[in-house]
Amino acid sequence: MEMLLLPFAIIGGASVAIHFAASSFEGAADYLGRNLPPGVKGATLNAVASSLPEVFTTFFLLFYLGDVVGFASGLATCAGSAMFNMTVIPGLCL
Repeated sequence: MEMLLLPFAIIGGASVAIHFAASSFEGAADYLGRNLPPGVKGATLNAVASSLPEVFTTFFLLFYLGDVVGFASGLATCAGSAMFNMTVIPGLCL
């Protein structure tokens, strides 16, 4: 049980850091896009802000594991997010 405490603490700390970084970027993107039309703002700045958790997760896994496994884990995170965005969100909209 003690062996799992450190990995869960690392995952929790990384999740909190990713949350705060993505939230602050989203606020900055809203400020930068205040004069843009909604379609342009959503397709550019808000898309970047919504993808930051995947990017930060990929960087964290790559630098924490430091090898091919870390890169593959980050790539799987991005692929899973893309599959979710292509299947679940349109399914809910229908």
